[in-house]
Amino acid sequence: MDPLQIEGSAILILLILLAMILVSGLRANEKEMKKRQMEIRSDLGSSIADIERVIDRVKNDLTSAGEEVREKLNAKMDRLEETRKDLRDKLDEVGDTAADQWDEFQRSARRALDNTKQTLREV
Repeated sequence: MDPLQIEGSAILILLILLAMILVSGLRANEKEMKKRQMEIRSDLGSSIADIERVIDRVKNDLTSAGEEVREKLNAKMDRLEETRKDLRDKLDEVGDTAADQWDEFQRSARRALDNTKQTLREV
């Protein structure tokens, strides 16, 4: 066998091995990203459910509230609904976020979750 054929075969084998390693790494990254997406979806969903429970409670309080209290409750309701909308928007963005933008999205989603906790404490 010609030495050049052996070198060419060895290079081809190396290229195939490198491609296999690259594909394996990409699959591992994809799995990790899907896991992180599921965690964020779960956290956002839980916070939305918390907000909706408080909204229901405020709606119930509105039915028996006097005028002065009703104004305060309406202000709380507006804030809760705005927070819920922000969380729903984030939830919609989870699957649309590219891998290279994921870290920034995740920080943004965590800030939204922290803001929700603050809103719930204040309401």
